[in-house]
Amino acid sequence: MKNYYCTSIIFVIFIFVVGCQSSHRVRIKNNTKYCVTKGVFKSRWYNYYERSLSCMEGGFYEEALLDINEAINQRSEDENMARTYGVRFIAYFPHREKGLIYFHMKKYEASKEELQLSIQQEPSAKAYFYLDKIRKFELSQKNQQISSPKIVLDYSKSQKQIIEEGEIWTKELSLELEGTANDENYVSEIWFNNEKYYFEPTAKKVTFKKTLNLSKGRQEVEIKAKNLMNTISKKKIVINVDNAGPLILIKGIDIYGNLSGELVDESELMSLTVNRKNVSIKQKKRDNFNVPAVFENNCIKVFATDILNNTNTLIIHKNLEKLLSLNVFAENVQHATVSDSFTSPIATKGDTSIEIELPGFNDYNVSYKKDINMKGTVACPTYIKKVSINNITLDSKKNNKIIKFDHKLTLNKGLNDVILRAIGNNGNYCEKKIQIDRKIPVQEQKDQRIAVVVQDVSQLNYFKKSGLIETVRSFFDNSDKKNNPNYFKKLFIEHAKKKDRFNMIDCHSKIIGDANISLYIDESNDGIEILAIFSTTAVSEKYFKDLYRESDDNIDFSSMVKELHKHYCEKFKIINSKVDSYESNMLFTKPHQNNIQDWLQDWPVIVYKKRNISEIFGADADIIAHARISNVESNGYNVKVNDINLNIQDQLYLGTK
Repeated sequence: MKNYYCTSIIFVIFIFVVGCQSSHRVRIKNNTKYCVTKGVFKSRWYNYYERSLSCMEGGFYEEALLDINEAINQRSEDENMARTYGVRFIAYFPHREKGLIYFHMKKYEASKEELQLSIQQEPSAKAYFYLDKIRKFELSQKNQQISSPKIVLDYSKSQKQIIEEGEIWTKELSLELEGTANDENYVSEIWFNNEKYYFEPTAKKVTFKKTLNLSKGRQEVEIKAKNLMNTISKKKIVINVDNAGPLILIKGIDIYGNLSGELVDESELMSLTVNRKNVSIKQKKRDNFNVPAVFENNCIKVFATDILNNTNTLIIHKNLEKLLSLNVFAENVQHATVSDSFTSPIATKGDTSIEIELPGFNDYNVSYKKDINMKGTVACPTYIKKVSINNITLDSKKNNKIIKFDHKLTLNKGLNDVILRAIGNNGNYCEKKIQIDRKIPVQEQKDQRIAVVVQDVSQLNYFKKSGLIETVRSFFDNSDKKNNPNYFKKLFIEHAKKKDRFNMIDCHSKIIGDANISLYIDESNDGIEILAIFSTTAVSEKYFKDLYRESDDNIDFSSMVKELHKHYCEKFKIINSKVDSYESNMLFTKPHQNNIQDWLQDWPVIVYKKRNISEIFGADADIIAHARISNVESNGYNVKVNDINLNIQDQLYLGTK
C-alpha cells in the first residue's frame, strides 16, 4: 500500500511538471491551438523558442515573451543556422523575435534595443525591416518639417569621363557612377531609371556605386532617392557616349593647291595634323580646315583626335589628286575610278564610280566582341550627299568628295546584317552588305561556368512542418503557383536564364554541380522570409542572403527573385586578367582596378591564351588548364596549376569560373 501511494505521488508530480512545461499554457483561438511545440517538450532552448513563435502566431505576446527570455537564458546569440540536435538546424533569432514581440506590444524603445542587438549578432532583412518601422514611427512623432534626400555625385575617382557644361562625356559603354544620398529621415530606397539599387541597411547616409550600361549618343539618367517618410528627391544627369573618332570630310583641292575639308565630332575636337603638322582647331563640334595639298611619299595623311582621345586617320593617295581637284568639271571626272587606292574584298551593289572601303572587313566576319568600331572611307568623283550604316546617317552635309568615318556598332548574339550605303548628289548610290557573326569566346561560354544547382525549397524551421501553426494567409495561395513553394525556385531559375549570367540548374536535372543554392522559406502572420545559402565544394565558407516582405494580399515574389539574383551578380563578379608573372606551376595576376575579392580563396579559374586575335573583332581562346586561387593577397591572386606544362612564351590569361 505504501508503495502504491509513493508511485501515485511520483506520477502526479511528473504530470504536474510536464504540464507546467508543455500543456498548461496552451492557448486556443478560432479553434486553433497556439503556444505548442511539435514534439515532446524537453525544456531545451529550441523548445522554448519554438513555443514562443507559436504564441506569437496567436497574438499571445506575454506568453511568447516568457518563453523567448528562457530561450535567451540558455542560448543568447542570434544565428542563421543553429544546431538543435543531430543534423537538425534552425534559424535562431531570439533577440529579433523578442524585438518583434515588443513591437506588437507597442513598446518601441525596447523593441529597438532588441532589433539592434540582433543585427549586431547576425544581420537579417527582417530585423532591418522592423527597425525601419520603429524609426518611421519615431519620425512621425516629431513636429518638424520633413526633409528630402540630397543626392551628391562624386566624379573625382573617374579617369574615363569629362564633365562639360553639367553633362558627362565618355567613350565607354559602361560607366561607374559614385555618390551619396543623405537625409536625417533615413534613405530607404535609391533608383536609377526605374531600376532599383539594392542596399542594406537604411541609413542617414548611403554611399552608392552603380555601373550603368550605356549606348552610343545622348541619354538621360534619373536618380531617385526616397526616405522613410516617403519623400522623394530626383536628380537628372545627361551622359553622352562618343566612342568614335572625328568624321573627316574632304571637299577637294582648290585652284590654289590647298586641301579643303571639315572635321565633325560629337564630343569636342581636340587636334588635327596633316602630314604630322599641327592645324589649329577653332570650333568645338565642327570645324573647317584649309592646308597646302602636299603629297609626301605620294600621300597626304590626315589625323584627327577628339577630347575623349578617339582618333581617325585618312590617307589620300596621289592618284586621287585629279578627282579632288575642284576646278575640274564634274562631267569630266564622273567616270573616274578611285579603285587604285581602295582595295576591298566586299561585293558592291550600285554605282561603281562611288567607292566604299572597309579595311579588315569581309563579306562574312566573326566577332568575339559585342561592340566594334567600323572604320572606312567613301569616295565619289562627284559629291557625296549622304552616308549611312543600317539607316543611321553619318553625315548629310553635301559637297564632300571623301568621307572617312569611324562608327561604333553594337552586335547581337548570332548573325548581324550590316548595310553601308552612300548616295551621290545626282541620286546615284553604292551599297555594301556584310554579315558579322557574333560568337562568345570559349572562356566565357556557359559550359566554362560553374554549374549552380538550385535545391528544392524547404521550410526554414523544421518544426513548422507539422502544420500546428495556421497562418492567416497561405504562402502560396495563387492558382498559378499551384500551392507549390518551389514556384519561387522556378521563378529564380527562369530569371537567371533570362539574364544569362549564371548557369543555374534545377536539382531534378540529375546534373552534378559545382555549387548549390539552398532555399528556405518561413512564413508568419507578419510576413515572408526567404533565406538562400550559397555553398560550393571549392570554397568552404557558406554565403547567406535573406529577403523579407511584410504580409499582404499581393507579395511581389518577382521583386524578391530580382533582388536575390542582383545580389549574386554583385557578389560573384567575373574577373578576367593577364598573368603578370609565373614560376613553375604558380601564376600571379593583378586584376583590373585592383578589384580584390576575399571570397575568391580556392575559387576555380580558367587559364587560357587568346587566338584569332583581331583588333576589330577581339579574340577567341584556347583553354590551357583549370586551376584554383591558392592565395588572395592585397594586390592580386596567386593561382596554382597542377599537372600542366605551361609555355612561358605565351601570354596567358586567367578568368574566374
